[in-house]
Amino acid sequence: MRREPDTSGDLSACRTRRGQNAGPAALGNQGGIHKIAISELRVGMEVVDTGLSWTQHPYLYSEAGRITSARQIKDLVEQGYRDLFIQDAGSDRLIEEAPVPEDKAACGHNVAHPLPGAEDYARALGLYDDSFGVINSFILAAKLGRPMDREASVRLVEGLIDSVTSNPDALVSLVSLRFNDDYTFTHCINTAVLAVVFGRHLGLEKPKLRRLGEAGLFHDLGKTRIPEEILDKPRRLTPEEFRVVKAHPAEGAAILEKQDMVSDGVLRTIRDHHEKFNGTGYPLGVSGDRLCLSAQIVGLADCYDAMTSHRPYRRAILPNTAMRILFAMRNKDFSRDLIEPFIKCLGIYPVGSPVRLRNGEVALVCGANPESPLLPTIKIIMDANMRPRPHRILDLSSPEARALGDDISIATALDMSVLGVDPAGFLF
Repeated sequence: MRREPDTSGDLSACRTRRGQNAGPAALGNQGGIHKIAISELRVGMEVVDTGLSWTQHPYLYSEAGRITSARQIKDLVEQGYRDLFIQDAGSDRLIEEAPVPEDKAACGHNVAHPLPGAEDYARALGLYDDSFGVINSFILAAKLGRPMDREASVRLVEGLIDSVTSNPDALVSLVSLRFNDDYTFTHCINTAVLAVVFGRHLGLEKPKLRRLGEAGLFHDLGKTRIPEEILDKPRRLTPEEFRVVKAHPAEGAAILEKQDMVSDGVLRTIRDHHEKFNGTGYPLGVSGDRLCLSAQIVGLADCYDAMTSHRPYRRAILPNTAMRILFAMRNKDFSRDLIEPFIKCLGIYPVGSPVRLRNGEVALVCGANPESPLLPTIKIIMDANMRPRPHRILDLSSPEARALGDDISIATALDMSVLGVDPAGFLF
């Protein structure tokens, strides 16, 4: 068994780093989405579709719509649902923006050339594309009981870390754009990418980033032992089906341990990535500071990507909605000390996301702004009638953008399909 020092400990290290580096932007609680127990459900409440599958949250009710009768509530209780997310009638604002320093350089300008850092994006795209072949070989080997190529996983994770170190926005944009329609392969690489990007944002050293990358790649390997009719089931799992699903973290760790593929720290991360901060996770119901930091990070990346991914039985939800749902999970599913910096790391509108501005124009987010997550750098690509227009890059936190007023602020996120074109051609 390969060994590495287990210095991740509890969440206190994250708290210390966050206290030093969080910056002035603070997450608020002004309305939006809330996670509540089924006992708190009342007639008239609006339930939110989280995009989470029954295999991940079998006791979560997430069929979107308004609760119209007491009988409906009684039926949900009798069916065994325990939690749900509701949208209140208040403000949908997620964060309270911090003041932007006046001396921050503006970068808005018309361009007719690729974005700055285009070489980083090209290298990230090559790495991301190559990863599907590597992941396919791992999954096939696990299904057939054949040896896996440990060196291939090491090279892939090292490549991810190098790419994130060079330009984290490059890989995050690929997570948003989704160049492969196979959920199994895409989810594995996306979870690894998001975990490494977030780990670097927290200031973790390379050995811990390596742990996050390997655990992200292999976190769902145990699902190769679960029948497809359970994994792709469009309706709530039975208790027996959920018992089968709950075995996948241990199954995946056992496959890897037998082949001496990863360190003990990675095995622990994989086993615990479905544990929850409030102790309602599985397999052991570990809670609070007893949770492994790397398992919490991989679990958070796993949850975010699952919500924002299309599945055969449901469409993805928009990234900004996913962020609001994650915020409602703070100190329940995940520690607040991780949720808030995760939102700052990716932004309310992650790199690669299409958005509509208040003046009707359409843009792609091309740069994150951790200190002001609602004010990323964007590339305006279409006019209000969805017609191509001369491209323009604009930092929404710059003096130039502020001088243009609210018309150049983001009004809403858009589904990628509404563009009608390949957004990668605009972004790269």
